[in-house]
Amino acid sequence: MADQTGRVPAEELRRRAAHYRRLARECAYPEGVDLLLLMADVHDDEAAAAAGEVEGPFMARPTPSAG
Repeated sequence: MADQTGRVPAEELRRRAAHYRRLARECAYPEGVDLLLLMADVHDDEAAAAAGEVEGPFMARPTPSAG
């Protein structure tokens, strides 16, 4: 669930990552497993960024307005 700024809290992102991993364990299709594990990794990365645990050139930054 997003907060007032539209950001999803880190704990929610980690919960979603765990959910994707559970789905991957139950998935019968190899392509599906790969996709679900990728989604879990993405959510883990977003959770780390949301919690301020990472900094670097690949962190999302606001796009400057074209004005």
